[in-house]
This record gives sequence, C-alpha cells and structure tokens, in this order.
Amino acid sequence: AVVSTQSTGNYACTKLGVAKRRIYDITNVLEGVGLVEKTTKNLIKWRETKEGETDEESIAEKEKQKHTTLLQSEIYSLQLQEQHLDKQIIGALVQELNLIASDNCKENQPVLGTNPGRKSSSN
Repeated sequence: AVVSTQSTGNYACTKLGVAKRRIYDITNVLEGVGLVEKTTKNLIKWRETKEGETDEESIAEKEKQKHTTLLQSEIYSLQLQEQHLDKQIIGALVQELNLIASDNCKENQPVLGTNPGRKSSSN
C-alpha cells in the first residue's frame, strides 16, 4: 500500500500533536531499517518480503516466533525448577522417614535406604 506522507503526515501531526519534522524523522528511520521505501518525495510504501506479504506482516510473524521461543524457554526453565524442587521434596521426605524409622524401630529392623540383609556400618 502506497501512503502519502504529506496527507498522512499532516494527520499524524495533528493526531499526535508533534511537529511535521518528527513524522519525517520516523519515516526516514523506517526507510533506513528497510521497512518502507519512498516512491516519490511525499509517498512511501511498505516493502514487500514474501509473495504478497508486507514487512508489517513479516514483522508480526517474527514477533510471534520470538514470543513462542521466549515461552518455550520459560517452560524449559520452569521444568528444571520443578525437577529441582521435586528432588528437594523427595530428599526431605526420605530424611523424615529415616528419622521416624530410627526413632520407632528396633536396632535390627532396616531403615529406609539400607539393605535389610546387611548390617549397617554403624552397628
């Protein structure tokens, strides 16, 4: 789509309450990064990338991909945290069970985590 910076610029200046020069600065930056191209002095258009796709659509797709990658990374990080917490919980439960078993069991009864056929080295 071809856009006239003259009419769009005036509308944007009024709507945003900024000087016309700022609108030209913005269009120059967009042109500098390859998002738009000037067709004449006061006309600009979005550059097309893939067949029929404008840079605006391409940018939106890249943002979606970036967001998806970020979410996947966050999921992976949360899974690692969950595994770490699971190990801590299991370790704490084993310690508690061992304390309960050592307090309530006779000396010859096995304690969780030991081989019942072998005497522990502390015996």
